[in-house]
Amino acid sequence: MLHYFDWEGEQGALHTSIADVFGQLAKQYTLNQGVEEADWICGAGLLAPAINGVGLRSLKAPGTAYDDRILRQDPQPAHMCNYVRTRKDQGGIHINSGIPNHAFYLVAERLGG
Repeated sequence: MLHYFDWEGEQGALHTSIADVFGQLAKQYTLNQGVEEADWICGAGLLAPAINGVGLRSLKAPGTAYDDRILRQDPQPAHMCNYVRTRKDQGGIHINSGIPNHAFYLVAERLGG
């Protein structure tokens, strides 16, 4: 069986990012939000009240969604020069999705929505 879009490594990070981006588009459309009003947080409100964080991932500022004694610092990079090479998380699909997520945010901001 041929796999054109594997769920691991860079391809998996891009796949995760596409899901994050479409989730944000749907959220912003439903809430009638523009670039400035949106929180750009995936999974906002999903963390337990005792966890120090705003959600699972930030498209606007990767690496800032949480900073907690249990979860530790959000490991997402915003730029390819900080790409995380790991065997965990299927090659870092959730960690490295911050790179294309942030690129989408920057384009949306530049275009004004």
